Amino acid sequence: LSGNILVLGDGDFSFSVALAKDNQMRGSAKITASSLDTKAFVEETYSSGKGNLELLDQDQNVFVMHGLDATELGSLGKERVWDSIVWNFPYPTADICATSEAGLKILDG
Repeated sequence: LSGNILVLGDGDFSFSVALAKDNQMRGSAKITASSLDTKAFVEETYSSGKGNLELLDQDQNVFVMHGLDATELGSLGKERVWDSIVWNFPYPTADICATSEAGLKILDG
């Protein structure tokens, strides 16, 4: 891994932890791990959220951003530039999927 990598929409930050571990072993990338959610929401909602954030905070090559709206990246200014952007597909939770016919098809596989 190399360059500047932005991870968007990493709900419990488990993907970013895995990426950071791989980067420690064989990379030199600077990783920005992000979520639209607040830190408090991540820690309260996901059982592994707080632990994952603590692991990321210990890594000098990782910067964590909360409340990052992917549709507003331009508002961050030109000082934030990434070579690669990883956009995790939103996880369709049961309560959201249950409200639509298409959502139910996703849950049924």
